[in-house]
Amino acid sequence: MAGLSISADVDHWPPEEERWAILEHIGEGIVYVDQERSFRYINPQAERLLKRRKADLLGRNARALFPNDTGILTHVGPARQPQGAPGRPDAVIDVFSHSLKRWFEVRAYPAAAGMIAFFHDISERKLAEEALRASESRFRAIFTQAAVGISICD
Repeated sequence: MAGLSISADVDHWPPEEERWAILEHIGEGIVYVDQERSFRYINPQAERLLKRRKADLLGRNARALFPNDTGILTHVGPARQPQGAPGRPDAVIDVFSHSLKRWFEVRAYPAAAGMIAFFHDISERKLAEEALRASESRFRAIFTQAAVGISICD
Protein backbone atom coordinates (compact mmCIF):
# COMPACT_ATOMS: atom_id res chain seq x y z
CA MET A 1 0.00 0.00 0.00
CA ALA A 2 1.34 3.45 -0.81
CA GLY A 3 2.27 5.97 1.87
CA LEU A 4 -0.13 6.38 4.75
CA SER A 5 -1.93 9.68 4.37
CA ILE A 6 -2.89 11.66 7.45
CA SER A 7 -4.85 14.90 7.24
CA ALA A 8 -3.48 16.64 10.30
CA ASP A 9 -0.50 18.71 11.29
CA VAL A 10 2.03 16.30 9.81
CA ASP A 11 4.97 18.13 11.39
CA HIS A 12 4.02 16.51 14.68
CA TRP A 13 3.34 13.01 13.38
CA PRO A 14 5.85 10.18 13.70
CA PRO A 15 7.61 8.84 10.59
CA GLU A 16 5.61 6.58 8.25
CA GLU A 17 7.11 3.38 9.67
CA GLU A 18 5.93 4.32 13.15
CA ARG A 19 2.45 5.19 11.84
CA TRP A 20 2.15 1.66 10.45
CA ALA A 21 3.28 0.29 13.82
CA ILE A 22 0.46 2.26 15.46
CA LEU A 23 -2.11 0.55 13.21
CA GLU A 24 -0.60 -2.81 14.11
CA HIS A 25 -1.26 -2.17 17.82
CA ILE A 26 -4.78 -0.72 17.72
CA GLY A 27 -7.20 -2.98 19.60
CA GLU A 28 -9.72 -3.18 16.77
CA GLY A 29 -9.49 -5.14 13.57
CA ILE A 30 -8.47 -2.92 10.68
CA VAL A 31 -8.63 -3.93 7.03
CA TYR A 32 -8.21 -2.07 3.79
CA VAL A 33 -9.95 -3.49 0.73
CA ASP A 34 -9.59 -2.14 -2.77
CA GLN A 35 -12.36 -1.50 -5.30
CA GLU A 36 -12.24 -5.13 -6.41
CA ARG A 37 -12.86 -6.12 -2.76
CA SER A 38 -9.38 -7.62 -2.36
CA PHE A 39 -7.64 -7.35 0.99
CA ARG A 40 -4.66 -4.97 0.84
CA TYR A 41 -3.98 -4.45 4.57
CA ILE A 42 -4.88 -6.52 7.63
CA ASN A 43 -3.70 -5.77 11.16
CA PRO A 44 -3.07 -8.56 13.73
CA GLN A 45 -6.41 -7.99 15.48
CA ALA A 46 -8.24 -8.45 12.16
CA GLU A 47 -6.38 -11.74 11.67
CA ARG A 48 -7.56 -12.88 15.09
CA LEU A 49 -11.17 -11.72 14.58
CA LEU A 50 -11.42 -13.17 11.06
CA LYS A 51 -9.67 -16.38 12.19
CA ARG A 52 -7.41 -16.24 9.14
CA ARG A 53 -3.72 -15.52 8.70
CA LYS A 54 -2.72 -12.31 6.95
CA ALA A 55 -0.89 -14.36 4.32
CA ASP A 56 -4.15 -16.20 3.52
CA LEU A 57 -6.08 -12.92 3.11
CA LEU A 58 -3.80 -10.43 1.39
CA GLY A 59 -4.59 -10.06 -2.30
CA ARG A 60 -7.64 -12.32 -2.00
CA ASN A 61 -11.22 -11.27 -2.65
CA ALA A 62 -13.34 -10.78 0.49
CA ARG A 63 -16.48 -12.09 -1.20
CA ALA A 64 -14.69 -15.26 -2.33
CA LEU A 65 -13.22 -15.87 1.14
CA PHE A 66 -16.47 -15.20 3.00
CA PRO A 67 -19.19 -16.19 0.48
CA ASN A 68 -21.96 -16.62 3.08
CA ASP A 69 -21.46 -13.19 4.61
CA THR A 70 -23.33 -10.15 3.41
CA GLY A 71 -21.43 -7.58 5.45
CA ILE A 72 -19.84 -4.38 4.38
CA LEU A 73 -16.47 -6.00 3.59
CA THR A 74 -18.04 -8.12 0.87
CA HIS A 75 -20.23 -5.36 -0.57
CA VAL A 76 -17.95 -2.33 -0.68
CA GLY A 77 -18.90 -0.22 -3.66
CA PRO A 78 -16.71 1.81 -5.96
CA ALA A 79 -14.61 4.54 -4.39
CA ARG A 80 -16.65 7.64 -3.67
CA GLN A 81 -16.49 10.74 -1.58
CA PRO A 82 -17.50 10.19 2.04
CA GLN A 83 -21.13 11.04 2.70
CA GLY A 84 -20.55 12.38 6.20
CA ALA A 85 -18.18 14.89 7.69
CA PRO A 86 -14.43 14.42 7.15
CA GLY A 87 -12.97 11.90 9.58
CA ARG A 88 -16.36 10.35 10.27
CA PRO A 89 -17.30 6.89 9.01
CA ASP A 90 -19.47 6.65 5.93
CA ALA A 91 -21.24 3.68 7.53
CA VAL A 92 -21.49 2.17 11.00
CA ILE A 93 -23.28 -1.16 10.89
CA ASP A 94 -23.69 -4.33 12.90
CA VAL A 95 -22.84 -7.33 10.73
CA PHE A 96 -23.41 -11.01 11.45
CA SER A 97 -20.77 -13.26 9.93
CA HIS A 98 -22.36 -16.60 9.10
CA SER A 99 -18.99 -18.19 8.45
CA LEU A 100 -17.52 -17.00 11.77
CA LYS A 101 -20.79 -17.20 13.78
CA ARG A 102 -20.01 -13.80 15.32
CA TRP A 103 -21.44 -10.26 15.32
CA PHE A 104 -19.19 -7.32 14.44
CA GLU A 105 -19.64 -3.58 14.62
CA VAL A 106 -18.03 -2.17 11.48
CA ARG A 107 -17.09 1.46 10.85
CA ALA A 108 -16.30 1.97 7.17
CA TYR A 109 -14.34 4.87 5.75
CA PRO A 110 -14.21 5.32 1.97
CA ALA A 111 -10.72 5.75 0.58
CA ALA A 112 -9.54 6.89 -2.83
CA ALA A 113 -9.12 3.32 -4.06
CA GLY A 114 -11.38 1.29 -1.79
CA MET A 115 -12.44 1.25 1.84
CA ILE A 116 -10.87 1.09 5.30
CA ALA A 117 -12.90 -0.75 7.94
CA PHE A 118 -12.42 -0.79 11.70
CA PHE A 119 -14.32 -3.56 13.46
CA HIS A 120 -14.69 -5.39 16.75
CA ASP A 121 -16.65 -8.36 18.07
CA ILE A 122 -20.02 -7.44 19.61
CA SER A 123 -21.40 -10.97 19.91
CA GLU A 124 -21.78 -10.80 23.70
CA ARG A 125 -23.63 -7.50 23.43
CA LYS A 126 -25.99 -8.97 20.81
CA LEU A 127 -26.68 -12.00 23.04
CA ALA A 128 -27.45 -9.69 25.98
CA GLU A 129 -29.77 -7.56 23.81
CA GLU A 130 -31.61 -10.67 22.63
CA ALA A 131 -31.94 -11.98 26.20
CA LEU A 132 -33.36 -8.60 27.28
CA ARG A 133 -35.86 -8.62 24.38
CA ALA A 134 -36.95 -12.16 25.29
CA SER A 135 -37.34 -11.23 28.97
CA GLU A 136 -39.37 -8.14 28.11
CA SER A 137 -41.55 -10.19 25.78
CA ARG A 138 -42.21 -12.82 28.49
CA PHE A 139 -43.02 -10.11 31.05
CA ARG A 140 -45.34 -8.34 28.60
CA ALA A 141 -47.12 -11.62 27.80
CA ILE A 142 -47.58 -12.44 31.51
CA PHE A 143 -48.90 -8.95 32.22
CA THR A 144 -51.29 -8.73 29.26
CA GLN A 145 -52.58 -12.30 29.50
CA ALA A 146 -53.09 -12.48 33.25
CA ALA A 147 -56.64 -13.33 34.29
CA VAL A 148 -56.24 -11.22 37.43
CA GLY A 149 -54.77 -7.79 38.06
CA ILE A 150 -51.04 -7.50 38.58
CA SER A 151 -49.39 -4.85 40.65
CA ILE A 152 -45.67 -4.11 40.94
CA CYS A 153 -44.62 -2.60 44.24
CA ASP A 154 -41.18 -1.19 44.95
